[in-house]
Amino acid sequence: MASRRPLLVAAGSAVVVLATIAAILLAANRWQWVEQSISSWDSASDDGSALAVHFLTGPCADGTRVKVVETASTVQLVAELRQEKGASCLAFGIPVTVEVRLKSPLGDRAVVGRDGQPLAQSGP
Repeated sequence: MASRRPLLVAAGSAVVVLATIAAILLAANRWQWVEQSISSWDSASDDGSALAVHFLTGPCADGTRVKVVETASTVQLVAELRQEKGASCLAFGIPVTVEVRLKSPLGDRAVVGRDGQPLAQSGP
């Protein structure tokens, strides 16, 4: 009987590890990133190497991020909210600002959204 105890403990530990991995995978799969309209932006540094991006979030958002794509003539910004898949959650008025760093100072480049249209600047 004593020789079976280590085997049972090892089997029990394996079950716990597998259950933990399954729970992590299921939790990761229940969230999605949803694009959100950007209200405005402004410079967040004297040299133009950082931008403050302003948009709205809602109570079911579990995170925010801003994707940045830089070209020689534009800086494209796309704001996203993390929320549960299938959730009908509206971003209704909780303002958030995310600061993003640029690879190169903004200079004369246009700041645009995903559609390539210019985004409103809130500061000078």
